[in-house]
Amino acid sequence: MTRRANISTGTGKRRVYSGQYALSSIVFCAHCGDLFRRITWTNRKKKSIMWRCVSRVSKKMSGIDCPARTIREEDLQAVVVKAINDVFSGKDTIILILKENIEKVIGSGNDSKVEAIEAELAELQKEILKKANARQAYDDIADRIEELRREKQALLLEDANKEGSRQRVEEMEKLLDEMETAVNRMKAGIIRCMQTEDYCPGTADFRAIANKTGAFADIEEEIEIIGFINCGGCPAKKAILRARELVKRGADTIVFASCIQKGTPIGYPCPFAKKMKEIIQNDLGDKVQVLDYTH
Repeated sequence: MTRRANISTGTGKRRVYSGQYALSSIVFCAHCGDLFRRITWTNRKKKSIMWRCVSRVSKKMSGIDCPARTIREEDLQAVVVKAINDVFSGKDTIILILKENIEKVIGSGNDSKVEAIEAELAELQKEILKKANARQAYDDIADRIEELRREKQALLLEDANKEGSRQRVEEMEKLLDEMETAVNRMKAGIIRCMQTEDYCPGTADFRAIANKTGAFADIEEEIEIIGFINCGGCPAKKAILRARELVKRGADTIVFASCIQKGTPIGYPCPFAKKMKEIIQNDLGDKVQVLDYTH
């Protein structure tokens, strides 16, 4: 919190920390070094959550023509989750490399330099007393003492920052050791009825995922929608090809929209629903989960 409360960006400007969102004040622009800020865009009455470089948002005030692109929040979150999983999967190697690199930069500290300064300060103090007793000018010695004190303070601050870096690596190592599993995210591919897509926009399906209701009520992890596609038409022979494509694009769960299994919104279930699920499950195997309905 102390670090976040005293953020100085690559532009040299101080930024105020906000703890309202998980990524606040920890996402920096790769171009200008300034922070990324969470903003809301409204286009045709539809709101979207985006993250933008502060220098670009306040271009007139910053005077910086930053070329950083705006990022959708869901894309940013997905990248963060992937990065955490990558670190978790190779934590032993990453921690070792991180420690080695930090030790190369940090070195053994400034103890010897501080001791040398203290020794010189002690001698100068003796000399300044002699000159004072002899009523001689000692301005040059006083200037040197002040200079050495500043150097000592800078060295001590540098050592404190180095120790802080070591502690952060140790904290990271401890955190990774305590993590039992990587950060999980369900990646859902939805297959809907072709006969109902011309009048059903799938709003209830998306709402069930967003609110984690219906078939998603017991899902603890975040849910990402990989795709939303129709079955290909009766008798659903194309559904297996659609399911393969969804998995190819990253889906680990195939979800049948309720219009197939339950017949919503007209109360007419698909007569091929059972067979469709069976052939898709057999084709994709146990690695892909299949859900019967959405809501």
